[in-house]
Amino acid sequence: MEKTKSKAPAPFVEEAIKLSGVKRGKALDLGAGAGVNAIALAKAGFTVDAVDNDLDSIELIKASAKDLPLIAHLADIKNFPIPPETYQIIVARNSLPYLKKGEAEEVLKKIKVGLVSGGFLALAVFGPEDDWAKAGRPMSFWTADEIKALLFGMEIIEVVEEKEPGKTTSGTLKFWHRIRVLAKKP
Repeated sequence: MEKTKSKAPAPFVEEAIKLSGVKRGKALDLGAGAGVNAIALAKAGFTVDAVDNDLDSIELIKASAKDLPLIAHLADIKNFPIPPETYQIIVARNSLPYLKKGEAEEVLKKIKVGLVSGGFLALAVFGPEDDWAKAGRPMSFWTADEIKALLFGMEIIEVVEEKEPGKTTSGTLKFWHRIRVLAKKP
């Protein structure tokens, strides 16, 4: 987590903040990691629930988010309660692929219900051409069309699909197949 704490927030999270037009509201970051996106949301005026199942990540978020309206929750994202119609923005950046596919899709259903009308989802997953998919890692992978189908009923603002070599946080070179989606609940 130390390697990612100095990174800038994801551009599609910054876009969700801008498009929301909200100066005060609630946001949820599922699989918050080092808390970069959660902290950006808090600095933008949101009260943030940052969820991660790694104690080191939670401690890093707490240390980095002093005096910000942010609560760091040590929890598995599949078990974290998402109250209906609560959040203006929900971020799930590269967290759902680490769940079994059925579990991830159940979390996605809870996310859709947890958004207020006009709320935004910033979602990032891995596609089937990713090296980790080809290596048979016990993760979940989706095509862009599958993700769009799972988001049925939401307005898809943007889908960006990237296929490129790059490094993991540990410095290992791999081929990435990433799919980022920005969507709005009607």
